Amino acid sequence: MKNIRIYFIFAILGVTQISADEIPIDSKEDAYNDFWCAAIAGKREVRYNYTTSDNISSFIKIDCETDDLVIEGGLDKRSSLDSIQQSVFAGILSGKKAAIYIYDTDGKEGKYEYRIRTAAQALGIQYFSLGNNKE
Repeated sequence: MKNIRIYFIFAILGVTQISADEIPIDSKEDAYNDFWCAAIAGKREVRYNYTTSDNISSFIKIDCETDDLVIEGGLDKRSSLDSIQQSVFAGILSGKKAAIYIYDTDGKEGKYEYRIRTAAQALGIQYFSLGNNKE
């Protein structure tokens, strides 16, 4: 089994690693979300209710929440392009800071990871990456 590592990327603080060797590289997004959220002592799938201006009630679930962050996680695929919107909206509802983590499945920063990271940095949103350390 190839090694996978979590990279906590902070704009100024540098890089910190946590080993995630027990997660198979081909795991589904939920396996990564479960591992990541447990590693940072967060709560999974926290629900926030809201009502639109037309009085339509609905809710969202955020992948992981800590005392000060709401974090949306996603694979390094096109489907994760809405992660910024999801985390920002959850931040508005919760009063917490938005953050994003992306699970790198191929050992390189692809076009979707690059777009998400670049937009997150421009907006001041924390970006984390769980990377596949190809060996």
